Amino acid sequence: MQTLRWGEEQASFLPRASRFVYAGGFWYFQTREEGNFGPYDTQDEADKGLSSYLMDLLEKNKIFAA
Repeated sequence: MQTLRWGEEQASFLPRASRFVYAGGFWYFQTREEGNFGPYDTQDEADKGLSSYLMDLLEKNKIFAA
């Protein structure tokens, strides 16, 4: 079962693709805004890179409440 995003209705969404790609022996993560980031040696490192990228976006855009 897939988790819905805020505002989505159960029958109205398309399946989301994974943000992680394994190519050429390395892991990458993808964003809509800036494309691929990597290479990373492991998927865990790519996941940490994605988390860091998202935290940077939150900081730059001040999306979270202090």
